[in-house]
Amino acid sequence: MDKKTNRKIIIASLCSIACLSYCCYDVDYNPQYEILAEEDGPYGKYSNGLIYIGDQDYINSIKDEVNETDVLIIIGSNYNEDTNQNNDPNVKILSSCEITDPEDRLEILNVLEIYSKVNDTAWHRSIESMRVEWTVHNILYDLHYKRYRTEDTDLNNSEEEFYSNFILQRIIK
Repeated sequence: MDKKTNRKIIIASLCSIACLSYCCYDVDYNPQYEILAEEDGPYGKYSNGLIYIGDQDYINSIKDEVNETDVLIIIGSNYNEDTNQNNDPNVKILSSCEITDPEDRLEILNVLEIYSKVNDTAWHRSIESMRVEWTVHNILYDLHYKRYRTEDTDLNNSEEEFYSNFILQRIIK
């Protein structure tokens, strides 16, 4: 079985198992976020902290100065570990496993979407596909599956179609 098929089977199985705890009820999201767009500072704010978005060098330069509830997002890294290719626009939310509240995640994703539009990046994902992928990463992390990879959430353009799957979205919702 190839790597991609194996990955889809594992994700689908884990999502089905986790379905009982993650989709037994509907949640009304009322995101509260603010766009700050400070030069050399946070781009946004969510309910529990600040959101810093930038390239790898910028994020490395501020890592030691932020609070533990602040979110660091690397945008513009194009390296895809699965394919070893540098042509798939990617955003990486560092330590995303620590954000467990669905409303917090949605607030962060809304800020990220605004950043992408304002800065006309090559990276484009729908809020719903990002929400689903982040939830899958958190589930896999909680199940101790490849924690070195599921601790952060990589939102590649190429995964939009997979995480936009209606059935997967219903399972995760």
